Amino acid sequence: MKLAKPLLFGAALALAAQANAECPQTMPAAQPVIPDGARANEEAMLSAQAAVNAYIADGDAFLACRDLHPMLYNRLRSKLVKVATAYNRELDTYLDRAELVAGR
Repeated sequence: MKLAKPLLFGAALALAAQANAECPQTMPAAQPVIPDGARANEEAMLSAQAAVNAYIADGDAFLACRDLHPMLYNRLRSKLVKVATAYNRELDTYLDRAELVAGR
């Protein structure tokens, strides 16, 4: 019985350390560069889409495994939303331009 407690504690500690190791230590610092939808080509928009998706996924992973003060959580979530909104705005501009060129 005396051996069971240290073993159980050791297993719990190892599990907690592994979960923390998988948790990103910082919020992604560098926001992706979003091209101007009025001038960008398809390759630039697809590259930006991949960068934005990765940035948001990394940010979501950071927020998911942190117990943050609600104000800090909301501020960081707002940064992610702003990046997504900026990309979507440029994507709309790009798609509108593509439709004009195609004559639709």
